[in-house]
Parts: sequence; C-alpha cells; structure tokens
Amino acid sequence: MSTQSLLAAVERYLEEEQTVLAASGEAGTKGVESRLAAARRALRREMESLSTWEHTPHAFSRVMVAVDDSKQAEWALELGVRIARTTGAAMAVVHVVPEPGSVSPELAYAEPALRAERRESAQRLLQEIVSRIPEGIKVTSVLHEGAASRHICAAAKDWEADVIVIGTHGRGLLGRLLLGGTAEMVVRHAHCPVLTVAHPPVPATQLSEEPAEHADAVAAAER
Repeated sequence: MSTQSLLAAVERYLEEEQTVLAASGEAGTKGVESRLAAARRALRREMESLSTWEHTPHAFSRVMVAVDDSKQAEWALELGVRIARTTGAAMAVVHVVPEPGSVSPELAYAEPALRAERRESAQRLLQEIVSRIPEGIKVTSVLHEGAASRHICAAAKDWEADVIVIGTHGRGLLGRLLLGGTAEMVVRHAHCPVLTVAHPPVPATQLSEEPAEHADAVAAAER
C-alpha cells in the first residue's frame, strides 16, 4: 500500500468516527472535533515524512527499540529487527525500570534491596530480549531507571538514533489518536521519527499482496 492510499484510508476512517460520534451525540463538544482535526494534521505530517522515507530506503542506520514485557513491545522488536535487516542498521534496545512508589517508614529499610531486585529482574528481561535478535545485527542494550519517556528520548539522543520503535495500546478512539502514556510522550519529545506499534507487523510476504482496501477493513473491524 502506498503512503497516499494509506493516508486516504485513515482519513476516511476518522471521518466515519466523527459521523458516528455526531449521530450518538458524543461529538457535540469542540473538544472531540479539535482532537480529530489535530489528529488529521499530525497524520499528514507523519505521512509526508513516510513519503520521503519511501524514496530513501537506507536512511536508517541506527534503530532504537523501547521494550518491556508486553506483547506490544514484542511487536515493536519484531519491526525493529525487520528494519535493521532491510537497511543494515545497528540496533539499540532500551528498557526503563519504573520508579518505585512511596515506601512506608516500616519498609524503608528494605527499599535498597527491593530496588536492587527490580534492577536485576529488568537486566534479565533485557538480556532475554536481546538474545532473540538474530545474529548479524549489531546490538546495544540500554537500561535506565525512572520516567520511561524521558529516559527513552534521552537514550535515543545520546545514541544518535535515526528512529525509535515503541509499542502502544490502541484502545478506543482517543487512545488511537493520542497513543497514550509513554508512547505519546516519546512522540512529542523525541529528536527523531517515532514508529508506534499497536498490532503485530504484517509478514513481509503479505506486503505486496494486500489490496488497497485492506486498511478500511482493519479500521472497520476495530470498531
């Protein structure tokens, strides 16, 4: 599917969502309409970037994938590996350990041990994920603790990543438009393009076989 046909399909989907909301009385506020308009503008900007990339297939030389233990992260890793194989890019896999919540005074003495245990568990997860990357791809692993979006963006900038690949949960209309949580903040603040992954990547063998109306069918199935 070309960039333009994908853009047209998604815009039709947004228009249908707006029509459904209007019919149900949920689109009477300017808030929803402004979010839809903002989504269209953002979509066009992203498609313009993708259109440029279509004509520069070897533009990516450093691909960073943000991972955790979710299925969306697995899909992001799969897409990152595919990009690295296609372009010959190096990969960096980054995992951020969430900051612990407040600890009661009674348990304060155990906090250092709990923090160390969390970090060791995160290190094991990161090593397991890296072990799944095929041989022949140069891989760097990065582990941080704190605010996920901030550390992902900082790691990407420090490593001079050309693109960040990150999983996201596409739940509901606003979830699809705003991405939600970490992914949205990374899109907003990263210094480079960000690819968000909410579904398993399409197998490479199907890319040339999918009809142009496939995006419409997927959009209809998700509603």
